[in-house]
Amino acid sequence: MDNEDEKIIELFKIVSKEKLNIDDNSISRKATEEEYFRAYLYFKSNCIYYSKFKYYNERTKTYITGKYLNEKYNIWVSKGILEEIYNISNNIYLEAKHPSVFKNISVDTLFVPNRFIPKKNIGRCVYYKSKYGVKINAFVDTLGSPIDLHVDKGNEHDATIAIKRLNIISQKINAPKYKNSNKFKRIILGDAIYDSQKFKENIKENDLATLTHTNIRNTKDPEKIKEKKLTNKQKEMLKERHVVENNFAWTTQYCPRFYRVFYKSLRNFLSELYITATKTILKRI
Repeated sequence: MDNEDEKIIELFKIVSKEKLNIDDNSISRKATEEEYFRAYLYFKSNCIYYSKFKYYNERTKTYITGKYLNEKYNIWVSKGILEEIYNISNNIYLEAKHPSVFKNISVDTLFVPNRFIPKKNIGRCVYYKSKYGVKINAFVDTLGSPIDLHVDKGNEHDATIAIKRLNIISQKINAPKYKNSNKFKRIILGDAIYDSQKFKENIKENDLATLTHTNIRNTKDPEKIKEKKLTNKQKEMLKERHVVENNFAWTTQYCPRFYRVFYKSLRNFLSELYITATKTILKRI
């Protein structure tokens, strides 16, 4: 395990002690919560399915199987332990970094096919051969750290998903404080799919600014096309959006079974993303 995994384990020990009321003097004959969590981090990086997983516990000289690990994971999710780990690390990161890191916030979504989650919680995306799945919405800073994650139905519009999170993003990066600042005013960078009037109105309501690629589809008036043309400076700013694509690449790197999703609830899937995002954030603190 690397240094980030050890930091996550320390956070887990703090949060689980509060959420699960763990007694420090109790010793399990099979495995402690910390040992189960170590097994989970190993599973997250090396295995595809719980049914094929075995982890040797040095203390008890026994194996932790995927069946018991899955039961523990469901308990952690129901108690909100994995989400709390992400929130703690995220808050530490937001306080530690200079305001310039949060000047440009890039937003994007990633579609992930999932046929195990009930169809009422997922949607068919027409842009991916009409497959059923979910969309991961991520807001990342200039370093590529995911400061906000959200999972929604696959048939939801990207801008609609982002609008649901704008108020939370505004509070996290303290947008009202810098709304009149030319140096540190918070700007949301997006591709052409975010070039909508509703999205821009919600951006202003939350004391943010926006810069997106122009969407000239179905626009016949040459004057409107000319008005939407971006300057060279704006084009250079939008090149910074590659960090959100980097974040999605890191997510698939840290979670090898990412596109073989088998979770049956959105909350379980999102909780796994929280741990991956925590690892990304801890690398930059």
